[in-house]
Amino acid sequence: MFSRMPSLSRHEMEVNTPCGENEGCAGAIIMKENEAMTGIQYVTDEKGRKVGVLIDLKKHRAVWEDFWDGLVSESRRKEKGIPYEQYRANRLKRARPRG
Repeated sequence: MFSRMPSLSRHEMEVNTPCGENEGCAGAIIMKENEAMTGIQYVTDEKGRKVGVLIDLKKHRAVWEDFWDGLVSESRRKEKGIPYEQYRANRLKRARPRG
């Protein structure tokens, strides 16, 4: 389970417009990195609601991969499975000959 990351106070944020005024993200607030969790930045809208997060993948690649795997697993939750023997038979038919 993922724990909630601590919120930053207003003095820890800065207003930043990373893209041009006409590109749809003007006025976005990008929070500075939290000292307790470096490599994580929240993106908020003009009302201060968190709408996104920037993750430094050099620092948190494993956490991101675990999160992504969870999303993929959840999205496939209602898919009908196939018996292992059926999978194996199909896999062996498609396998390239060795040698």
